Amino acid sequence: MDQLKFPDYIESRISYGFLLTFKLKLDAIFNKELEELHDCVATYCNFYQWCDLREGWVKALKATCIALDFEELYIYIINLNYLKRDIMQGYLTELLYKLNVIQYGNEEESMTCPFNQ
Repeated sequence: MDQLKFPDYIESRISYGFLLTFKLKLDAIFNKELEELHDCVATYCNFYQWCDLREGWVKALKATCIALDFEELYIYIINLNYLKRDIMQGYLTELLYKLNVIQYGNEEESMTCPFNQ
């Protein structure tokens, strides 16, 4: 099976600036959960990978897409079936560390995530 990916006209617009804005929107929406990390730095493993499973993730994406005039991405994702949407939400979240917007962290940190408590 081919790996699911965004169409080129969308993928080409997913920049560092877009992802940084998206991260800031996620941080604002999940502020309470971020506070529960206390002195830990939020990483992909201990925080962000869990966000794409929550309604706030979609709100952050929508707010980012509206702010940056990139509604095509939001519309594309919300019109996918559940399984494909989940995959693409995870892919977009992974881009946060792959493009160095956030740190990856380590697998052991995943148990410290506020969503797991």
